[in-house]
Amino acid sequence: MNDKPELPSQKDFAVAYKAIALARGLSGDAKTVGAVILSHFNARTGQCDPGTDRLMARAGVSKRTVVNATNELHARGLIVKIHHGGNGFRSRYQPNWAGFRQLVADFESGENDDEVVQERASTRCKNVHLDSANPCTLTHIRNSPKKLTDSDGAIGYVRSKRSEDKPASVDAERVNGLVRGSLRGPRNPYRLPPSVAAATAAASDRLAAQIDSLSETMRTMLTAAVDEAMRQAAVVEEQKRQGAGLPYLIDRVQSNSWRSRNGSVAHDA
Repeated sequence: MNDKPELPSQKDFAVAYKAIALARGLSGDAKTVGAVILSHFNARTGQCDPGTDRLMARAGVSKRTVVNATNELHARGLIVKIHHGGNGFRSRYQPNWAGFRQLVADFESGENDDEVVQERASTRCKNVHLDSANPCTLTHIRNSPKKLTDSDGAIGYVRSKRSEDKPASVDAERVNGLVRGSLRGPRNPYRLPPSVAAATAAASDRLAAQIDSLSETMRTMLTAAVDEAMRQAAVVEEQKRQGAGLPYLIDRVQSNSWRSRNGSVAHDA
């Protein structure tokens, strides 16, 4: 690693936080400490040397946890720890910006491959005609009159007992459903179909579980920074690809944080 640290662009910070969240096998404490270290990186000078006590306070973990987390980040090549030496034994940290970019690029490349497979599958299905699944065909078979032959050879047709003068049971069930719905309150005219609603609920549950797996410090930060619109957008990302909701949230939060803290720096540059 070069002695002179690489100075990241504004986009690199968002990519770095996303890469930390996506890193498979990286412990939750290492992800939290890594995010804290990235927040201490000076984009203008390249300086990044927060003390152990500072990392302990910001991450809300013990000294042993900080040491283990920084060693884990160093071993994975995500954030290199360089010892200054001297009485303070203070270390400086050099994020691997190129490694972060590659990790995220690999993730997004896999996401594009999934979309290509889905598109090909749907295209092939368009050329398949399922005549047996046609509702009109099934209705015709169910409502067709039955052909009877008498012992003397006479032929006649008998309609099924579901005649027009007797309302179908489905109609009664529909009325009962409307009554129950009116008791519960006004219906939402934009309610999603059951399958879509179930997929959305499952994605929302997965996103909540991902957030719960973070440290208390990270959960508190996300809770304070994420609004409902951002959460809904993260659920959509989670629906598109399992595991993508949390990285999307962290990406949005860190991008907003960068713009608020370093807007003047970017303007001067």
